[in-house]
Amino acid sequence: MKAKIICKSLEEVKGNLLLLCKEQGIEVATTYLPESFNRKQDYGVVYAVKDKEVLALTPYWRTDDGLYELQTDLVKSPQLRYVAK
Repeated sequence: MKAKIICKSLEEVKGNLLLLCKEQGIEVATTYLPESFNRKQDYGVVYAVKDKEVLALTPYWRTDDGLYELQTDLVKSPQLRYVAK
């Protein structure tokens, strides 16, 4: 089983991704949490971005008790770009 971080809010999910990146020496400017397909943000992927390049990403999901779990294993994707609409 992969390690997870328990978060109380989506803002905490984003903040913890910044901390994970810092711990692994990945310098990012911000994090983005795109809206889920169901528009409830019960699950999805949070992106760490610098200069429109996605440097790392990881999934998150809402648990039955309303908290969020963030997977600590980061996926590095140097060829993925983030474009906001």
